[in-house]
Amino acid sequence: MKKKAAPEVTIEKYTASTPEKYGYIDRGDGKGRVELNKKQFLEEYYNLYPSARPTELEEGFEGLGEAGGEVQPTQPKKILSISEITQIVQQKKDAEARLEEMKRRAAEAKKRGEEIRFQKEQEAAAFMEEQRKKRDAEVEELATIRPDLTDDDMLLIDLPDTIDKVLDRLDANIPADMVQVNEAIAALDKKFEELKAYKNDPKRTHTSEQIDDVIDMLSEAKSQLQFYQLEIENHEAREVMVEVA
Repeated sequence: MKKKAAPEVTIEKYTASTPEKYGYIDRGDGKGRVELNKKQFLEEYYNLYPSARPTELEEGFEGLGEAGGEVQPTQPKKILSISEITQIVQQKKDAEARLEEMKRRAAEAKKRGEEIRFQKEQEAAAFMEEQRKKRDAEVEELATIRPDLTDDDMLLIDLPDTIDKVLDRLDANIPADMVQVNEAIAALDKKFEELKAYKNDPKRTHTSEQIDDVIDMLSEAKSQLQFYQLEIENHEAREVMVEVA
C-alpha cells in the first residue's frame, strides 16, 4: 500500500511490517524517509486521508496502546454448559453443608465439654461435702475428749484487739479513728479467707456449723464497720459541698 497525498508527501506500509517498524513517510522536505511504528503510521495516514478506512488498517485502531501501538486481543468469555453450571451449584451446596456440619459438631463438642465440667464440679462438691460431714462426726467425738480444742473461741484467737476496741466505741456512739476502722475491715476479710480454707481442712478441730456461725458473727461486725465508714464518707462529702456553696 503506497499513497501520495500531494506531490511532495508519500506514505507507505512495509510488506513485512512489524508493530515497531510498520512503514515510513516522506514529506518531501528534503529529510527523506522517516520510519514509523504502527500507531504513528495510522495517525499520519488518517491525518492525510481522514475519510479513508483501508481494510488492512481498520482492525484494532481504536484500542492501540502507547508502546508500539500493538493491540492486545480480547479473550472470549467461556459459555458454561448446563452440566457445568449444575456441577458448580452442587459444589457450592456441598461446601455449605460441610460448613454447617462443622458448626454442628463444634456446638456439640462445646455442650459436651460444659456437661462434663459441670458433672466434675458436682462430683467434687459432693465429695467435699461427704468429707466435711465425716470430719464433723470426728470433731463431735473429739469434743467429748478434748473440749478445749473444739471451743469456738479458738477460731478467734488471732484476730487483732483493734476490732473489739473499734466496735466498742461504735456501740457507745464514740467516734472511731478511720485508720483503725479500715484496718479492722482488712483483718476481717483475711479471717474470712482463713475460715473458708479451714472448713475444708481434713484435720480441723471444729465442725462446719461452728465455722459457719463464726463467719456469720464476723460478717455482722464487718457490716457495722462498713456502715460507719459510709457515714463518715457521706459526712465529709456534705461538708465539702457546704464549703463550696
